Amino acid sequence: MTRASDELGAHVSIAGGLALAPARGRDLGCGAIQIFLKNQRQWAAPPLDPAAARAFRATRRRAGIRHAFAHAINKRELIDGVRLGLGREATGPYKPGTWAYNPNVRTYPYDMARARELLAAAGWRQRNADGILVKDGQPFEFVLRTNQGNDERRKVAEIVQASLKDLGVRVDIQVIEWASFLKEYIKKKRFEAIILGWGIGLDPDQYEVWHSSKMGPDDLNRIGYANPEADEMLEKGRASCVEATRKKYYDRFQEILAEDQPIIFLYFPDALPVISSRIRGIIPSPNGIRHNFNEWYVPKPLQRYTAG
Repeated sequence: MTRASDELGAHVSIAGGLALAPARGRDLGCGAIQIFLKNQRQWAAPPLDPAAARAFRATRRRAGIRHAFAHAINKRELIDGVRLGLGREATGPYKPGTWAYNPNVRTYPYDMARARELLAAAGWRQRNADGILVKDGQPFEFVLRTNQGNDERRKVAEIVQASLKDLGVRVDIQVIEWASFLKEYIKKKRFEAIILGWGIGLDPDQYEVWHSSKMGPDDLNRIGYANPEADEMLEKGRASCVEATRKKYYDRFQEILAEDQPIIFLYFPDALPVISSRIRGIIPSPNGIRHNFNEWYVPKPLQRYTAG
């Protein structure tokens, strides 16, 4: 029998990443919100061994399902409905406007008809009386988990739930206390779908998140992503200090991720910080505005409050 979680490649996760964005990153929305899909190995070329060939075909089928989900989720709707328009659509792990960002990767515009075609090609054609897709007698359904205390992630989950229901996929939402969520589900990889937030630093080295050697319970590659070419790009990118050289490797790395879709990248949230016009010395940067907080000042003629 075919289980929906098998078709997904073991898990889906909806999130900005595997860790919360640090306070500095939140300042100008350096974190990302995305959907993570737990993966099987990605193949560089079709294998010759019959058993491996079957696994290769299954992997290709799962990729089509991930692509279908990407087309079925309206990123603009998420940004407008959850962030009140304060966000930018994401196509990969790097924020638009940073030097490592590659704007020329494959994208998945909202297209429900295309999403249905891709699921049909993967064998999900029939529907039951509830309108849910069925294959080998099994309905296409899974549980989407996130943590308590984050209203934004809950709203994202509800919008994604509605979108996938329209596609013919039943999604049940489960909200779990944070410590239990990490210990019992994230670290143990006991999930089909999750929503989290992912903090993004200034340096584009994401070896710890994506490299196939980082799949342990305390490592960050918790979706089990493994692609030999992606590993190579990560290794070469961190081995150079020349920005132009690194850019070449990270551009290719983003192209690989866009094709594999181990994560459905949703959006980068923007912040709207409000600072008094009396304060001087604020220098916006990709890392927010608080990086030089100790250099802010109020000119003496504008000072209203003095010590003593």
